[in-house]
Formats: sequence, structure tokens, C-alpha cells
Amino acid sequence: MRKRTILAVVALVALAAAIVLVWNYVNYLDYLSEILHETDKWAVIEDLNGHHIAVEPTSDDVWNELVRLNENGSSMWIGGVVEEYGNKMGFPVQA
Repeated sequence: MRKRTILAVVALVALAAAIVLVWNYVNYLDYLSEILHETDKWAVIEDLNGHHIAVEPTSDDVWNELVRLNENGSSMWIGGVVEEYGNKMGFPVQA
């Protein structure tokens, strides 16, 4: 009787661990689809709600500023018009 109880507890723990691993993997795949990028020069920006967007600046000055912000761990308000946006939510491309 004791062996069955121990076996049942071990099985439940293993099942719970498997569920957590699958859940984390699904969330990771979701994260990857949020940060589509096409070039080598890209960065992921996270907003206050934890949403992500991958940006691919064409300006070296903007890229250097993003690198600097990342290196010193600071944050900055970035505003402007989104010229192109492609993600799973299907935002349109603006001219």
C-alpha cells in the first residue's frame, strides 16, 4: 500500500512538471512569434504591460542608442509613427 502511494505521488509530480514544461514552451513559441525580424540589426522592446516588439532601425544613431540603453540598463520613452509592422496580430503597413 505504501509503495502505491509513493508511486502515485511521484507520478503526479512528474505530470505536473511535464505540464509546466509544455506551458513554458508554448509561451516561448508565442514570444518568438511576437518578435519577428528580418535583419541582423534588431532589438526587442518590452512595454510596461510585458508586450514585445522587435525593431530594426535603419539609422546607425538609433541602433547605437538602443545598444547604449541595453548596456547601461536604463529605459527611455520612445515615440513615433510605426512605418512597418508585421506580427501575429496583423497590424497594417503604414506609408
